[in-house]
Amino acid sequence: MRAATAKGGGRAAGWGLALALASGVACSGGDDSGEKTGADGVGGGVGGDGAADGGGDGGAGGAWYTTCGDPACGGYSGPTEGIPVCASEEVGQACPSLGAECDLQDDCNTRLICATEDPKDQPGGCPQSLRSVKRDITYLDGPARRAAAREALGLRLATWRYIDPDRGEGLKLGILLDDLGPAHPAARGDRVDLYGLSSLTVAAVQEQAAALEAERAARVAAEARLAALEARLGALEARGCP
Repeated sequence: MRAATAKGGGRAAGWGLALALASGVACSGGDDSGEKTGADGVGGGVGGDGAADGGGDGGAGGAWYTTCGDPACGGYSGPTEGIPVCASEEVGQACPSLGAECDLQDDCNTRLICATEDPKDQPGGCPQSLRSVKRDITYLDGPARRAAAREALGLRLATWRYIDPDRGEGLKLGILLDDLGPAHPAARGDRVDLYGLSSLTVAAVQEQAAALEAERAARVAAEARLAALEARLGALEARGCP
């Protein structure tokens, strides 16, 4: 009997372990919450580590980049609710979570944003004024510039208040897209193209400067002619001519 037990010791031990495990489950009365807790404990730990690793990887994979800011820098208009002021964050540094932003508080209202790529270089990013990214370049001649200046001078300024106060409170001053055609240089979808608007303003200023310069040149020429006439008159008077 002992020999038989000895021979089948390995097999008996294996069956014994299986029976013990089965008994343990059966004795639990069908309540495997302890087993589940254990499994959940392990799973939760792994899940927690995965979440932490995912957050860490997101931060490690992202860096701080500057946003476009205003098309025309007109002074700081913040702070903006929900956007914290930048503290020690710097361009190029690793950031905590993709999409996070902070306010640089500069005159162009530029922010830092956590991203994997520079948003300014993506399609629809910031307008770029380099010749290398443009084609069909044509400089405005005199008539075209005068036409652009007339467009600027023809803009109707209005004051209004937003129906939705979340868009901004208080009395506003500006132009309404309803007054512009879809092909107007200052229109872009449902927004005012500030770059186009500022370019029209530049055209108006240049035309005004050209007009002032023409008036100055005409005045200088008139003064020169008057001086010449006065000189001739003086010479005639000196010779006793009436």
